Amino acid sequence: MRPIDKGEQPQEFSKYQQAKGYLIVRLGDFCSYCERPLISAAVEHIQPKSKEPSLERSWDNFLLACTNCNSIKSDKEIHLDDYYWPDKDNTFRA
Repeated sequence: MRPIDKGEQPQEFSKYQQAKGYLIVRLGDFCSYCERPLISAAVEHIQPKSKEPSLERSWDNFLLACTNCNSIKSDKEIHLDDYYWPDKDNTFRA
């Protein structure tokens, strides 16, 4: 998993889908999980919006995901310390 730098939140989003273009520019057109080129990009919520509605439009909660990775993760509750995150950890060390 390649480390990524999302930078600061570019603007306030009224809908989370508005972040997609900014994420593609900053992260590249690749899935943040499997690193395959994105044919159809989805704004991935690290913490599922169904479980953490307050994070639905939070830049810090966004990554890009392919359809496959996004559906595998689904709305499972995530314990952040149990994983390496490409925008927070040195994932080359993993």
